[in-house]
Amino acid sequence: MSTGGAVAAKGGLSPEQVRRVVVAHEGALRACYESEAQRNPNLRGGLTVSWQIEGSGSVTSASVASSTLDNARVEGCVVRQVRSWKFPTSDTSTNVNYPFKFGVGG
Repeated sequence: MSTGGAVAAKGGLSPEQVRRVVVAHEGALRACYESEAQRNPNLRGGLTVSWQIEGSGSVTSASVASSTLDNARVEGCVVRQVRSWKFPTSDTSTNVNYPFKFGVGG
């Protein structure tokens, strides 16, 4: 699993603050993919997830913005993981678009 491009974060947290939390949870995201890749060895593609972080650091909403994986299990697993994450507190909420790549280049 790798992050596939520029992180878009608008609001209280910087893209770097968001990236640090994502990197800390890479293992769980990889597990989402690997459980399905065992069934489908050709599974690969990208997934962009959008989510909102409240000032308290809690994720209030998360959804798939776009996907070339075409695998609802992996997509749902990644979204569930994102919803459970805790981010640093900030003065305002932050909207994030974050690209992930699975099964390609790492």
